[in-house]
Amino acid sequence: MEQRTRDLEWVSTVRMARMQAVSLVQSGQDSFHDLLTQFRADSYLGRAYVVALTDVHGCLGKVAGRRLMATIGIEPLARVADLTDDQITALSECCSK
Repeated sequence: MEQRTRDLEWVSTVRMARMQAVSLVQSGQDSFHDLLTQFRADSYLGRAYVVALTDVHGCLGKVAGRRLMATIGIEPLARVADLTDDQITALSECCSK
């Protein structure tokens, strides 16, 4: 039972981190590049799906974000932790224009 409790706590922590990541991107207070770099370095925030972040980003949205991901070569369910520096730069350059 102890293992199950630890597993449920871990899942809860990851879910909360994903919601936090989406909220931070949606707020638009920080640059997308800085947020993605910050998330990638965090063991929990890095588990956020890139598509969830592009869906809520002010300059992308669902359709444009998914097209951009496909153009860059980011898999539909890729996590931020899986992004390369070049992919982060490509995502953020589109939002800085």
